[in-house]
Amino acid sequence: MRFTLLAVSAMVCLLAIVEAEQNPTLPPRDSAPSAQGGTARIRGRVTAADTARPLPGVQVVLTASFGQLRVLTDMEGLYEFSGLAAGPYSISASKTGYLNLQYGQRRPFEPGKPVTVAAGRTLDRVDLSLPRAAVIVARVTDESGAPVSGVEVRAQRFGYRADGQRTLAAIYGPGSSNTDDRGEIRLFGLMPGEYLISAVYRMVTRASPVEGTFTEGFSATFYPGVISVSDATAVAVRVGEEKAISFPLVKSRLARVSGVVVDQQGRPANGATVSLRSVTPNVFTPIARVGADGRFEIAEVPPGDYSLSSTYDAFEGGDEPLTVAGLDIGDLRVVVGAGTSVTGRVVFEGASPPSGSIPRFRIALSPVLRTAAPGARSARITSPDANGRFGFAGVSGRVIVDITSPEEWMMKSVTIGPNEFTNSVLDLGDREALTNVVITVTSRVTSVVGQVADAAGQTASDYVVVLVPAESYDLAITSRRVRAIRPATDGTFTTKGILPGRYAAVAIEVLEDGRQFSPEVHQRVRRVGQQFSVREGETATLRLRLTPDF
Repeated sequence: MRFTLLAVSAMVCLLAIVEAEQNPTLPPRDSAPSAQGGTARIRGRVTAADTARPLPGVQVVLTASFGQLRVLTDMEGLYEFSGLAAGPYSISASKTGYLNLQYGQRRPFEPGKPVTVAAGRTLDRVDLSLPRAAVIVARVTDESGAPVSGVEVRAQRFGYRADGQRTLAAIYGPGSSNTDDRGEIRLFGLMPGEYLISAVYRMVTRASPVEGTFTEGFSATFYPGVISVSDATAVAVRVGEEKAISFPLVKSRLARVSGVVVDQQGRPANGATVSLRSVTPNVFTPIARVGADGRFEIAEVPPGDYSLSSTYDAFEGGDEPLTVAGLDIGDLRVVVGAGTSVTGRVVFEGASPPSGSIPRFRIALSPVLRTAAPGARSARITSPDANGRFGFAGVSGRVIVDITSPEEWMMKSVTIGPNEFTNSVLDLGDREALTNVVITVTSRVTSVVGQVADAAGQTASDYVVVLVPAESYDLAITSRRVRAIRPATDGTFTTKGILPGRYAAVAIEVLEDGRQFSPEVHQRVRRVGQQFSVREGETATLRLRLTPDF
């Protein structure tokens, strides 16, 4: 299914950013708390795109490496962040009834542009113009057309995870939402575009039915009344449009899923829990607790594709795909264990890390999943101690070792003994311990900077630069070498901390956020993009031309 990006011509009013020491006319207003004790300021105005009138009470968020600051606009739509350190910042604004928008964002589902402020300077007129958000009013019924209350409804879109898997995800909107007594719900705050609308009626698990009988209920249903994503019809909305739809839930036979959970010695895993996670977002079945005999049962499971996982003695394991099609599934055997303990250390090259800064580094073991079930086995994260040492317990399966660091540092390599795993997935297998993981970080950070020219040879100011590795890696690994870069306000682009190696780069007009992880995008960038290399501590300077019809 193809999703169309609808351009929004009035989405952002990009006014010139000027120095404003000579402009003391702005009235006083609430300012954000100081950030790192700096002396710079960023201020602007938020207006409504349809009327150009100031919008009071808009939440404006400033995002930087230190975190986020928030302020509200005053009655004139004005906001200000003061006490800022020099550097790049991202600005976004949100208000009920309007689109949640980033500064510099020109199209739906694309990132905005950062703004950069110098020490002691003021960036004035960092203005945003918020269009009205779209609304989908959904009415959910049973097969007879009668309304059904308490149904959870979501607006969803396809996107790509960082490991390249295409997955269906709920978008920004009203959060947890259920239909009222008319079977209706308003899905508000929507960007213009196309959405799949899903409805889930959560059933309460009761005692198992008599042997030979079965229970009926409702499957997770997509508009216009189908249970398969491939059969669903997308609902398209424009800026500020309100559209009403109605569809029935699909009645289905509910199945029982049962089996036994044992430890690695084959003994019943008394007290373990077993859960099913649907590959359809926000569809979850009850969690079953394992009895003294090791057996479990999950009743009233709607048809669909699931991921079967288990938890035992603080160890989470399993990512087994399971398809339920209305018939009971029994005699499943799930083996759990203590998993693998992973220990190691962080080694610093170049400058010495400042005292007390080591806990700012974050080591992550990210599972490489076989299914796209949302929420299944999230990454394990920890920080090194003052000596750079770290450890994890109860890890299993295939994982990626990674580290995030302050911007003045970057990861150089991951090694285990004589073997390097910087660009490889680590399979823990059935080993009990892995003790010699070394993550090397360096202060000799890489940079990629440049400019983009349009078809006429003029400097472009609105584009996206996509960087991908020139070589093909496992999709789960590739994400650490992928960048989607929007230009700064002066039209230049920059990114730091990318792993040394060979890359391909392309400049295009539009890229939906998340599509940089698509394998198809990687192939096209390698085919038509500019090849370059960057080594540790180097800055690669690129001169790109916009690539039409990418």
